[in-house]
Order: sequence, then structure tokens, then C-alpha cells
Amino acid sequence: MPKLIRNLQVSWPALTLAVVLGLGTLTVFRYLPSLVKVVGSPSPNIPPSQALVLGAQLATSIGGLLSPVSSDPAVIPFNVIQGQTASLVAANLAEAGLIDKPGLLRDYMRYKGLDVLIETGYFELSTTQTIPEIALELTDAMPAEIRVRLWPGWRIEQIAAALSQRTYINVNAEVFLAHAQMAATQPGKYAFVEYLPPGGTVEGLLRPDTYIFQPRATTIDVFEQLFTTADKQLEHLRQEAVGNGISWYEILTLASIVERETIHNDEGALIAGVFLRRLQLGMPLSADPTTQYAIARPGDWWPRLTFDPRQVEHPFNTYTILGLPPGPICSPGEAAIRSVINAAETEYLYFRAACDDSKRHNFSYTYEQHLANACDY
Repeated sequence: MPKLIRNLQVSWPALTLAVVLGLGTLTVFRYLPSLVKVVGSPSPNIPPSQALVLGAQLATSIGGLLSPVSSDPAVIPFNVIQGQTASLVAANLAEAGLIDKPGLLRDYMRYKGLDVLIETGYFELSTTQTIPEIALELTDAMPAEIRVRLWPGWRIEQIAAALSQRTYINVNAEVFLAHAQMAATQPGKYAFVEYLPPGGTVEGLLRPDTYIFQPRATTIDVFEQLFTTADKQLEHLRQEAVGNGISWYEILTLASIVERETIHNDEGALIAGVFLRRLQLGMPLSADPTTQYAIARPGDWWPRLTFDPRQVEHPFNTYTILGLPPGPICSPGEAAIRSVINAAETEYLYFRAACDDSKRHNFSYTYEQHLANACDY
């Protein structure tokens, strides 16, 4: 008898586990239809015994899984810091008022294998979301910062489109363009705006660069950052351009044309020199990009010219007007601006693309030489 008792004592842990698993099994079977419908199958990566225990716990809490904390749809920002466990994230969610049963969220995530898929970063959650919905969102963090590259040679409409199509920031293209036209911006806040002529826009003044925005930055947030950057970057270039012989706005205007004509930056100063030589002699600039600017349409902002540009009557078309166009045609990069500030003194009057696919140019003194540089294809 004592031996039997000793054997029973040794078996108590196993017996207790068997009872728990048995009760868990009964609970799961009792609530199986609801469990399968709401929770689904467990993750294949957790042990069957753990899946059974967690399943039993979840099966008796179906109502808690499906019941959001409130009906208030307000968005609540939430951050997950690297290294935080599912238990700590659940506790923080409860503290933020997004859930009221942190243990239930933790168990659900373990059951589904989502506890190891929680991402570090920024989330936008709501008290109207259920525990399964929040658990799933925690596996797809919003970037902590939104990077957007604005390229040299883009016109305002391209910038507006790129920003409005970027996920995680809220830019309205129409509102953005209204600011670009100075219809919604207070000029006094930014020094560079003082150099705009009457009726001028910020075409050509927004700086090509990589910008970092906060998630959900608004149109105003984005525009203020672009303007602040322009103020900083343009001022030192403007100081370098003092005494150049043409106004700062004219330098930006010519630089925008040079930007669209130049592939290799080491040709920029010479291309700028050709244009300045033409201006000195009273010749039309005859720059293809200005015609492209004139005839562009949404989705095709720099159309290929397949006709005589002199057929286009437009104030920006330098085939039909003398001098510079009324303003820039795109945002020139710093290299293009410096090309105009430090333009080469040259007797060249013409240039055209070389025929060797190098994207370089052949320069010539006479129109006859210019024609001779044409490609056969």
C-alpha cells in the first residue's frame, strides 16, 4: 500500500496535466464552432498541448475577442519599440485605452503565432477595432519616417503628383498647386519668395532633395518643409550670384532650361554659356524643353517633339519669343544653378545631342556646322 501511494504521488503532476488537458479538450469541443469561426486554426509553430490550452482559454472568451472597447472612431497613435514582448505591447495597448483585456490579446497572438511577428514602428489604431483586428495590424507597422525623393528637372505638377501618391502622407495635389501658385501662402514667411516677380509662382524654387516627413504629414506640413528647405539652400547660391549681370530669378529660369538640356553635369557651364551668348546677340534661345513645357499635359509632362517647335505659340516657347521665358520650367538642381552662375565664356552658338548614345552634345559655331552634326537615323 505505501508503495502504491508513493506511485500515485509521483504521478500527480501528470495526472493534473491530464485533467487540465481533458477539461481544455471538452471546452474546445463545446465552443468549437465559435472558436473556428472567430479564431481559426492555431499556428503550426506552437506545440499541440499549448494550442489546446490557449484554444480552451480563447473559446470561453469569444465575446471579448469580438467586442471593441468603444464606438469612438478616433485614431490613436501607438508605437512599438524594438525588443518589446507581446505581453508588454498588450499592456501598453490597455494603458492607451485601445483594449481592456491585455491577457486575451496576448493569448490570441500566441495562439495564431502573431506574437513573433509584431513589428517595431508606428501604428494608427482605434478603439472600434477588435482584438483580432489589432493583433493583425501589429504585424504591419507604418514607417516611423516617410522619405520622398524630388528629382532635378521635375516641374511643379510632377512634384504635386509624386507627393499626393505617396502612402502614409496626406497631400492633396490641388491644395499643393494652390500654394505653388502663391494663392494660399503668406509670402512674408519665406525670404526667397521676395525675389519672385509679380504673379510669379514657385516653379523652379522648390529644391530637388530627399525629404523626410512624419507619418500623416498634411499638405501644409509638407509645403512648409519644402519652403523652409528652399530658404536655406537658395540663399547661399543667391549670394554667389550677386554681380552676375542678370537677376537671381533670371538665373533660376535659365538654370531650369540647362537642367532639362543637360545629362552630364560637366557640360552644364558650356550649355549655359551658349544660351547666354545667344541672349547677348538677340537670338532666340530655341530650347526644346521650353516647347515641351508649353505643350505638356498630365501624364506626359515632357513630350517628345515630332514637329517644328515654331508652330507653338506660347509665352514659354523660346522658339517664338526672344529672351528668357517668364519663369523657370522646372526645379533645377544645384549643379545646373552653378552652371549658370559660372557659365563658360564661349563663341559657340549651337549644340545638339551626339549620335553615339553617350548623351553628350556636339557644339558648333555656325548653323551649317549644327546641321552637319545631325544624326542619320
